[in-house]
Amino acid sequence: MSRTLSGLIAGDTDLTVNVNLENISAGNVVSGIFAVERIPDLSATKITSGTLTTAQIPTLPVSKVSFLNSDVNLGSGGLVVDDVNAVDIVCSNDILTEDLNVNGTLKTDHIQTSSSATFVNFDNTDVHLGTGDLYCDSITAANAIQATGAVSGAQVNAGTIYATGNTTLQGTLSSQSITTNNGNIAMGTGDLTCQDISTTGSFTRGPSTLAGVSSPGPLATIVYFRVGEAITLGYAVRIAGDMEVRHYTSSSTDNCVGIAIETKGTHTGGVQNVVGVQVNGLMKATIDPTPLTGTLADGQVCKCVSGLLTSTGGTLAEEDDDFIICHLGTAGESLVMWVRGSVY
Repeated sequence: MSRTLSGLIAGDTDLTVNVNLENISAGNVVSGIFAVERIPDLSATKITSGTLTTAQIPTLPVSKVSFLNSDVNLGSGGLVVDDVNAVDIVCSNDILTEDLNVNGTLKTDHIQTSSSATFVNFDNTDVHLGTGDLYCDSITAANAIQATGAVSGAQVNAGTIYATGNTTLQGTLSSQSITTNNGNIAMGTGDLTCQDISTTGSFTRGPSTLAGVSSPGPLATIVYFRVGEAITLGYAVRIAGDMEVRHYTSSSTDNCVGIAIETKGTHTGGVQNVVGVQVNGLMKATIDPTPLTGTLADGQVCKCVSGLLTSTGGTLAEEDDDFIICHLGTAGESLVMWVRGSVY
């Protein structure tokens, strides 16, 4: 027996309705929130707007991180990493940072700054350039600049190296000029080799390191001569030819020119050697420990025998006496002057 729906509703009969909700159109879902477990996996192409939170972003392998010539803008945030490995880091404009802190090693072929207001501060740590170069307009150091290799002025881009402390070089300093700003250049036990020295002031040598000598030590004028015979350090030499010297003997000639400052043979590899000779001032010499008479003492006058200075034992000069003993020292460390004054 059939019944109409209105008839059933009018009566007291219970009604059970089975409804099939499959295949409901998405257009019929217009409100409410689906639970997470009711949302199926979506293709990445389906996420086209909105912002994912940090917790929603999975950890990506390094091979998946590539900016492909795009910018990375951190805003006021920071980039914290354990390592940055790159064949090249190239920036056509500026790299601006408050601090670049590297606990390990920062390796690069070049560190270049073009602005005079730019500084690189390494906080008392070492900078190892390896085989690379450091290019800058000027180097300013509050303490010491140390180099075991060469420091070339050409590599400072015609600028200046400033150091209020010490500049210690075990290699070579090559520069068009050195300006000390009223400071000192201390050579230590090294030598200053140059073609010309020009000054409007004076050359002053500091206190001698010779034992017992507190006054300024030798102020030398050195001239180089050809070696005519084997020359001994501290011996007197004479002119024997065209810019050639041999050992000097008093009374035989009057052409003694000074004291040799080095020992040299006549030739090296078939080429005639040259020897440095101090020609004026307070000269370092070797004195025979046995005087001609009496006891060797300061203030005595000396003759020369084959270059070796030998004291007469007295202070009264005769016509063949050439040098005055100013300071008696060890072999090669005595100081003498010409008998007839600073110009012989």
